[in-house]
Amino acid sequence: MKGKEREYDAAVVGGGLGGLSAGALLAKRGYKVFLAERNEMVGGNASLVERGGFSFERALHQVYGLGSPGTPSAGLLKEIGVDRKVDFVKLPVFMEVVFPGLRFTFPADSGELEAALCRRFPAERAAIIRMLDQGRSLYQMDRLMKFGSWKDRLKDCSDPVGEIRHAINSAAMLRYFKSSFSGYCRENFRDPELTAILGGTWIYLGVPPSRASAMMMVAMMGAYTVEKTFYIRGGSRSLSEALAASITARGGTVRTGAPVRRILAGSGGVRGIELDDGTRVNARCVISNAAAGLTFNELLGGRHAPAGYLGRLSSMTTSVSALHLLVGAELDLRRLAKPPVYATSCYASLDHDENYRLTLKGGPGSFGLCLHSLADPSLAPRGCSSMAVITMASWRGRAYWKKNREARAQSLLSQAEKILPGLRGKVRETVILDPADLEARTGVDSGAIYGWENNIGQTLFDRLPQATPVRGLFLAGQWTCPGSGMTMAIQSGGGAARLAAGHMGPPAGR
Repeated sequence: MKGKEREYDAAVVGGGLGGLSAGALLAKRGYKVFLAERNEMVGGNASLVERGGFSFERALHQVYGLGSPGTPSAGLLKEIGVDRKVDFVKLPVFMEVVFPGLRFTFPADSGELEAALCRRFPAERAAIIRMLDQGRSLYQMDRLMKFGSWKDRLKDCSDPVGEIRHAINSAAMLRYFKSSFSGYCRENFRDPELTAILGGTWIYLGVPPSRASAMMMVAMMGAYTVEKTFYIRGGSRSLSEALAASITARGGTVRTGAPVRRILAGSGGVRGIELDDGTRVNARCVISNAAAGLTFNELLGGRHAPAGYLGRLSSMTTSVSALHLLVGAELDLRRLAKPPVYATSCYASLDHDENYRLTLKGGPGSFGLCLHSLADPSLAPRGCSSMAVITMASWRGRAYWKKNREARAQSLLSQAEKILPGLRGKVRETVILDPADLEARTGVDSGAIYGWENNIGQTLFDRLPQATPVRGLFLAGQWTCPGSGMTMAIQSGGGAARLAAGHMGPPAGR
């Protein structure tokens, strides 16, 4: 195919979960799809690293909703036809947060979480119930926006009064749309330990509660506890490969090791893409799963989009990066006297702003430990475990990380021993992924792991929409609404595909 031209309905730039789900949905609906991925395997960060018999996750902790029938994300996988080709392991716990002298486990069930919080903080019972009810309501409203009109929803549902209550609760949360979660907690709670525990979920957003949207954090708790929490059996690669296979099975093309040089566009909109090897793919629409800045500034050369749109892009802030230490240990977690939970986040103090500041300076402010083989033993040899120790990291240039990656990783390993004492002596394999590695793999400047920073002004509907001012160009992935994370990237890809289908009209032959 090198140097030739090909004709397709849709060209997809990037084979992360956003691009894969967009391409797979269009292929299922009868469109001819070409997907180009710069790396030698699809998935982006939804992929594995193999080393010494261990399989390590590059990024995934857990997903919500994908394994729960009836949820928007599970519905998308079913429509594509991969729901029966991927197995999801249900996790009983969303996460555990650990502070000096304090720890709390978040059950992955809304009712159980409410009971656990109320037992721990009985004086805050009314406010706890109100917050979790708001989270459930935001989740239900999100479902409504995806699945149809109010009229259809109320006609078909068994609890119309409940639907109306959810709408009222969601409307009440709108006053917090531009508020921080810290502000929300100050207004609703009195106990500093409770606010620290609830705020401990910020590690999934990459900004401390003082900068994170109240609506986003409350909605996130609703999503993880209503839609339930899962790991993907066989690793995130299983889902990526299933989506890619669904494209090729329907006559599409998935080409790996194929960086895109530019998006072809003119006054009438996009016309396709050109690969680094000179291959041209002519298409009626383009869906970019690449970073928004890369898409408009490099692939489109800073042209074709209005100055106001490009100005908005230049004013937006990218997220922090991360340092990942992937560890294969001769340690059977299931045989420990007190097995640890699947995902734990540890903090140096109850002050999350200070934890964040210390972390980005390279200190022990916060880190996460995810024990993937606890959910799927096949990721490690018998009697061993595969895990990831993760901390957020600022971009300091390739030279810094080349010089300091080993020392920073050893410090991270020492921190992990707070949860797994003696871990260092059990280590058989390690893989370090620093911000420079993440940048090289994803093409994202500074290795930003959340796309745009999840601050109050860049969350949910303040993120970029899937539609763009360039005719026929759509965006998929965590740079767009609804936001960061693999479940949201999949939802974004579905939204981009639906918009692209509307732009193209029915596929040929229908």
